[in-house]
Amino acid sequence: MNSRTSFYSKLTVLFFSTAVVIGLLFFSTANSQTWEQFDAAYGGEIKCLAVNSFGDIFAGANYVLRGGVYRTTDNGESWTELNNGPAVGNITSLAINSSGDIFAGFDGLYNGVGILRSTDNGNTWIEINNGLTSSRIYDIAINSSDDIFVGVEYGGVFRSTDNGDTWAAMNNDLTNLHIYNLAIGTSGDIVAKSAFNDLFLSTDNGGNWTEIDNGLTSGDISNIAINASGDIFVGRTWGGAFRSTNNGNSWTEINNGLLDTDIYAIEINASGELFARTSGGIFHSTDNADSWIEKNSGIQIPDTSISSIAIGSTGDIYAGTIDGSVYSSTNNGDNWTKTNDGITNIGISAIASAASGDIIAGTRTGGLFRATEDGENCVPINNGLSNRDIRSLVINSSGDIYTGTGGGIFLSTDNGNNWIEKNNDLTNHGIATIAISPAGEIFTSTQDGIFRSTDNGDTWIEINTGLTNASYAIAFNSSGDIFIGQYNSGIYRSTDNGDNWTLINNDLTYNYDINIIVSSSGDIYIGAGYGGVFRSRDNGDTWSELNNGLTQLYISTIVFNDAEDILAGTNGGVFYLDTDHDTWRRIGNDLTYSFRNITLNSSGDIYAGTSCGVYRFPNNLICGDIDGQVGINILDVVFLINHKYKDGPAPYPHHLADVNNDNAVNILDLVHLINFKYKDGPAPNCPQI
Repeated sequence: MNSRTSFYSKLTVLFFSTAVVIGLLFFSTANSQTWEQFDAAYGGEIKCLAVNSFGDIFAGANYVLRGGVYRTTDNGESWTELNNGPAVGNITSLAINSSGDIFAGFDGLYNGVGILRSTDNGNTWIEINNGLTSSRIYDIAINSSDDIFVGVEYGGVFRSTDNGDTWAAMNNDLTNLHIYNLAIGTSGDIVAKSAFNDLFLSTDNGGNWTEIDNGLTSGDISNIAINASGDIFVGRTWGGAFRSTNNGNSWTEINNGLLDTDIYAIEINASGELFARTSGGIFHSTDNADSWIEKNSGIQIPDTSISSIAIGSTGDIYAGTIDGSVYSSTNNGDNWTKTNDGITNIGISAIASAASGDIIAGTRTGGLFRATEDGENCVPINNGLSNRDIRSLVINSSGDIYTGTGGGIFLSTDNGNNWIEKNNDLTNHGIATIAISPAGEIFTSTQDGIFRSTDNGDTWIEINTGLTNASYAIAFNSSGDIFIGQYNSGIYRSTDNGDNWTLINNDLTYNYDINIIVSSSGDIYIGAGYGGVFRSRDNGDTWSELNNGLTQLYISTIVFNDAEDILAGTNGGVFYLDTDHDTWRRIGNDLTYSFRNITLNSSGDIYAGTSCGVYRFPNNLICGDIDGQVGINILDVVFLINHKYKDGPAPYPHHLADVNNDNAVNILDLVHLINFKYKDGPAPNCPQI
């Protein structure tokens, strides 16, 4: 029997002997590996804090991309995420009643949640929205009788007298129904503040309201507090603090000693002492706000934008910051200790792999973080970074890192340890993206259009001839042609280094939220928001849809690995394009978060920035281990047969199946693998990526 006859006999046996396991095992994902948590960043704004009678602290995280509730039972030494049930979203407010029940308010613009209740210390949550006319909750307050009041968008004030089971509107004489803040005094008087800085007082449990803002000077009211004597205090974000001792009939400015008059909140402890949180830190008053003393010892200077504050029953004070830090003080604010361990699930806005192997992750509130490839030694790297709203990251061939922020472009030449501002000639500092051309020139997009720098970012030239809208994506082909994606216009091409632009939307059926990549052969792939993926093989003149196998069509990012395998991040996972079948296969099936951005290291490990932190999909397979089950055996042969001849899933990375190293995956690889396992043939020799 010749070798060809022997091979086909074995192939026939394989088809029949493995018919049962084929159907059971191999019509799933690209391989069996799963995504690993990779805490390469922490933070996000701690919007609200609450402390129960046992001293447990609850933090509400209001992230740009994802939020949630966290709890610590050891005074901040460690935190546990409490998002069992629907408690995921941007938390706006937390309150606890006398029984220890917890109420969480959400900005429900996107998830429609509204308000949740937990009766088991935050372990589980249920929605309690019966009677509410809006899911956007701005504040929660509870009186001594455990009546609950909430302020909602365009709905006014609602009250519940049955622990949140039902709600009734309490809006008599409220002239503005967009309620942002609520405060309740020990006498039961309620003060409500509207979105337009109107103040209202109710002395009958919300039954009727009277406007009480006469005499307050201009400035946005950010917070209300009432002491045991009924004095009312308000903080203004750019007007300082005010006090009324006569139910709002008149107001007195109380800024003596305040170094910063951007007041975000005023809190009162059991002794009547006041604490003001400002953009300059914490201030303390022991004389009913006649004077203030700074109390920032131990709070890091970059973290002094305090976003929330709470006082426990024992007098301990807790402060949350806009970058996700939590501080505690046991001595009335004289000293503070940072307690952050466990608050890590921040939404990632940008991610990149440095030449050193370090992973750089950007957030929309906490700036930049650097970690080793295994997620260890995560440190913030914000020295010199005056704006922490990170929108873009790119690393050039020399290892220099550029980041685009809400406050312009910054450059680091020392792996992120220090940053230098590079905004000269930029007319708009709200950066959407940064890209580096094959010639090493830097391009950036802002609301004012596209800018180009030929001197490493020292100066910038506007290049918007022919453009009609703000741009959000930039890519280049090997000839230096430039492609940009605009939010509502589609894709443009420039063949003269950006001096002129031409719209190239022919056959493009969806032109929002464009992401662009270009292969070495010149094929252009775009992720088009909710339209999925499109490809052009003629430099953008025509486009074809490429969505076979994509179960999520919102494309947040699209990238190549070193072998030019294509990965797409979506609202429900990462997908890999099997170019043999022009079919997308999902990588891993264990994460459903929104995948915002993707990078790969030199080993082919995938790092994904998601709405819930950084995750890694390790490329720790070996050549020929096609199914990812560890080891090379008959299951890999079956997997390859399924892939090539039964439309089964593709291996990832694709090169693992090219066992004879001829830059194709075909029957010859199957012969090579069978010979290796069963005829003492040569070992697999996959190409390196």
